[in-house]
Amino acid sequence: MLRSHRLSYMPLLSPYGTALAVAGCLCINTQPALAAVEPVAANTVSAPKPPAKTPSASTISASGITDDSNAETGDPAENPEAEAAVVPSPDGLTSTNNATALVTAAIAAAINTASTEAAKAAERDPIPKNVRMMLEEALSSGDNSELNTIVKYTRRTNPEATDAIQAIVSEHRARVEAQRLATIRQASPFALWVGKIELGGFRSTGSSSEFGVNMAMSATRKGLSWTHALAANADYREANGKKSSERLLASYSPTLQLDTRNFVYGLVQYERDPFVGYDYRYTGSLGIGYTFIDNGKLLLAVTLGPSLREISYIDDGTDTKWGGRSSLNFRWALTPTLSVQQTASAFAEDDTKSVSSRTALDARIITKLSARFSYNMQYETGANLSDRSFDTTSRVTLIYDF
Repeated sequence: MLRSHRLSYMPLLSPYGTALAVAGCLCINTQPALAAVEPVAANTVSAPKPPAKTPSASTISASGITDDSNAETGDPAENPEAEAAVVPSPDGLTSTNNATALVTAAIAAAINTASTEAAKAAERDPIPKNVRMMLEEALSSGDNSELNTIVKYTRRTNPEATDAIQAIVSEHRARVEAQRLATIRQASPFALWVGKIELGGFRSTGSSSEFGVNMAMSATRKGLSWTHALAANADYREANGKKSSERLLASYSPTLQLDTRNFVYGLVQYERDPFVGYDYRYTGSLGIGYTFIDNGKLLLAVTLGPSLREISYIDDGTDTKWGGRSSLNFRWALTPTLSVQQTASAFAEDDTKSVSSRTALDARIITKLSARFSYNMQYETGANLSDRSFDTTSRVTLIYDF
């Protein structure tokens, strides 16, 4: 009867059962768990003895493994020391503690693994490697139109990475803008100038001999609020050994940007064209301007203001006149290498009117060299000017950027 009672509690002594019991108790408190194990162990019977009459049979006691002289009977009543075997020994508690430690370590390892996997999933790059490489190449090129095109198609083909792509581009543009502003603040007045040099000419022989050359230069410096623009143009022609055209122009125009669209401009200009009828003409103007659009590909801006001009006529002395001035500046980048430009200005006074216009198509040949096809128009009318008041010129010139 007693043996049956002992066998009914055998599952409680299995290592797995003990480990599960201790692991459950650990969720509440380690000490209560150990306290709960002791009563169970106290009421638990040890494993059955080895077969009777085995000389090497032994029983587990509180002091360890000892020989049992009464092991042959197998009856607890005749073998009191067998009853002592049900008392858990220090080795038994050590086994329980080891099981508890193993379960605790397993739980901790599982939690740590889950946390690591979650962290890796959070850090996983949503942008494919090849897409990121293409973006980085476009960002480093400095070509804004190329970057916009690549961003457009990468976002379309990788919709799950749209936010990440936009974040990279926004961060890059903010960094570039911060670097640009820092460079401008630290630059000297003679730094940050960019410009163009234009050169063209023609030569014709036969019944008439003609020769002509055209040179132009423009330079611009953009600051935080101020923009400074310099321009010069020289047009010289000969026909049968005699001058047929001699026109010079030089100007300086500062601009103060009030906001993204409104600005104030100034203009100081010198002109010479004896074949039209004046030896020199000085112009000063101050007015306002408005930018209708400027998105990098398309630019449209106009100006309007009063003007003061002093003119020295070839045959009739000097005159000073007040009037009005207006101008138009249009540029359209058709492709990264092809653009259309239209510039025009007009002066109106009591008896004198001047209009100049240039329409040009620029085609980039290499990085700093372009070809320009232009149509230039000059209209002058006034009581003291020559009858030749309307000129048009078509040119093909080369432009070098610096």
